[in-house]
Amino acid sequence: MGSIETRAVLQELCNRIKEENVPLQVAAVSPDNVFSVFGVIRKEVPYCRVLLYLIQNHWQSFEKTVLNGCCDGQPLKQSENEFACEAPCSMYDKEGRIDIFLRTENHIVAIEAKVDAGNQEHQLARYQKYLSDMYSGQKDIEIHIVYLTMTGYKPDEYTRVCKKCTENCEAGNVMSISWEGDVCDWIETIINREQSNSIAEQFLEVLQLERNNPMSEHI
Repeated sequence: MGSIETRAVLQELCNRIKEENVPLQVAAVSPDNVFSVFGVIRKEVPYCRVLLYLIQNHWQSFEKTVLNGCCDGQPLKQSENEFACEAPCSMYDKEGRIDIFLRTENHIVAIEAKVDAGNQEHQLARYQKYLSDMYSGQKDIEIHIVYLTMTGYKPDEYTRVCKKCTENCEAGNVMSISWEGDVCDWIETIINREQSNSIAEQFLEVLQLERNNPMSEHI
């Protein structure tokens, strides 16, 4: 099919979707997909809650593959969504919440997840500072800041560094991972291993809307 014919087919599809007033994200997934039913496709909070649920049930494989074994294979002791992060110092009084907080015996993992939201000023630096202060009395604790975005791009200085005072706080060795690549690949292994996991399957379906979809840009 030539480019002119392809464009015509795509245009017809767009017209039909508009005429029937069907949101594109709903039209692109199976009709019984719970993310579509509740209208939470590309919504950060439900994505993080489902991801944490899968992490809790498949921690060993997540730690080994997605986190590259950064926790030395230790069992998961604590896991929370929206972990309260207080103001790290008097020069910066903004509080926040860490999207996904994970703890093993000797490791802390703070995952900042982005779906459609942009970077926040000093965000990762604040998390690093707060957690470092919180666990300062435990020398055997290692803190890992993880930046989860759709494509896995690296955080810029705007969110990694704070220069409000002479301390120049910084989240140094940030691990960048992606929904489209790392998380999708991991969920596929869950599905292949268990044969049936409806939550994982439906979550993978919505995440794959952005991956390997040559029509999405045109539509």
